[in-house]
Amino acid sequence: MASAVDLTGGDKASDSLYWAPAQVLCFGNSTAARNSCQVNHIKLPGSDNIPPLPKSEIPELRGFNELQVGRDQWLNGEAIERSLKAYLRSLPKQLRAKIHIGGTDNDQFFLAGPTGEAAFKSQITRNQNRFFRSFRQTEYSIWPICHMNNHWELAVIHKQKRSNEKDGWTHITEMAVIDPWRGEGYDTRSSLFDKRLKALFDSGNFTFGESYQRSVWVPVQKDYHSCGPRAYWAGRKIMDRLIEFEEVNTGYDESLWDDIGPWFNNDQVRWEMIGLNAYDAIRCMGYKARVAVELVNHMKRLEGGKVVLVDAGVTMRPGDQSEEQLQPRPNPRTRSRPAPPQPVRRGPRPTGSTVEDDKGPSAKRTRTEDDEAPSAKRRRSSKGTTEPEPGQDSAKESAQQNRGQRRNWWRYPSPNEHKIAPEHTVSQDDVRSDSQQTSAATGPVFQPSRFNGRTPLAQRGNIPVIDLTGNSPANNSGSLLNPRSNRRRNLFTGDVQFTPRKAKSLFR
Repeated sequence: MASAVDLTGGDKASDSLYWAPAQVLCFGNSTAARNSCQVNHIKLPGSDNIPPLPKSEIPELRGFNELQVGRDQWLNGEAIERSLKAYLRSLPKQLRAKIHIGGTDNDQFFLAGPTGEAAFKSQITRNQNRFFRSFRQTEYSIWPICHMNNHWELAVIHKQKRSNEKDGWTHITEMAVIDPWRGEGYDTRSSLFDKRLKALFDSGNFTFGESYQRSVWVPVQKDYHSCGPRAYWAGRKIMDRLIEFEEVNTGYDESLWDDIGPWFNNDQVRWEMIGLNAYDAIRCMGYKARVAVELVNHMKRLEGGKVVLVDAGVTMRPGDQSEEQLQPRPNPRTRSRPAPPQPVRRGPRPTGSTVEDDKGPSAKRTRTEDDEAPSAKRRRSSKGTTEPEPGQDSAKESAQQNRGQRRNWWRYPSPNEHKIAPEHTVSQDDVRSDSQQTSAATGPVFQPSRFNGRTPLAQRGNIPVIDLTGNSPANNSGSLLNPRSNRRRNLFTGDVQFTPRKAKSLFR
């Protein structure tokens, strides 16, 4: 391999980025096919046409590389933090302003033992204003935290503003630490995180609610390497729930702490993180880079103090999940999600009704004449102020209710829906003759296909169906055309009000 070329000019090789020649897979083996590739690949040797690195933000590739070392590679904090921040950038702008992703470079906060306690006290006595500034700026904080530098967990924090809004979001009302490892030391780790987080935010002048602790169940981790992908996966699930809250504009809801699961696929989540880290590196390069498939035969690993080469096809091949099963959640969702907003009702509402305006689902008020559309006001004024006839208002209200019922009957149409009249039960008092039918009559807007007088009508269960096959219906008491009965039945209610001859002229 050719010697590496430093792109940053850094003094330390470990902090420098460099380019190295590699075989990138591209389609086409003929000249014409190669010319159809729209990527202008950089030719080697020579690096004169390599885009320079930006001065503002340099791509971080350590986590990106660790994600591709192997499916069982333990991840550093950069891989998790970059994945969460890249996913956050894809959310709506108004939601991005409410969420903060905590940094993963504070490894001295959660070390156990006397040494860890001393290191923690040394950290909180320093000036941490820069650390707490980002926590004060948002309502939610999603923070990957590491226990003893070998196990990743996720802290989710919901905050409120105190009376002095200049302090920012400094009152922690709910907080949960999501730990997928249920093995040895689970209670010890939980106690350590509770104490350290409380002391840490106390040192930053944060306050806590009376019962701020929450718990979130996630699928159990059964290996020693998937804690990093699980921390990212849980953070993404939390952000997805916040999208639902933002959709209905309800703000915080206790369903944020519902169980997450019951399925986690380590390989799929790892590849998702690879894509997000690659996108973040391309963004830092000013988008003067592309994702490519590099051909690799071996990976380097450190074993026993020596660097050995291992088969790249073995390290990244997905594991056998044929024996994996869904992990039942101990407490499936018991709290309902916030209800989505109702569809906007078309047309003016009657004066005096309670409606929801544009200020949100909780801003209910009583409709007045000032809210009426100008066109509706003109129509009402042109009609005068004549007193309505007795029973006229009730008839209009009944018609409005019936129209609403008809509109909601067939929400998802089927191919033969126009041939089927839904079952509708009414009392005997509601049965009317043809001359008594009004606009307030119940039933859907029924427009069947045209048929002649010989087209039979069949009764299937309780639903009358137009039979277009030409076969005669069964001669039973439920048939609409029962020759042994002279009683006229309604097509919708079961009481016929016209004969087949009338039906022929009606639907033409």
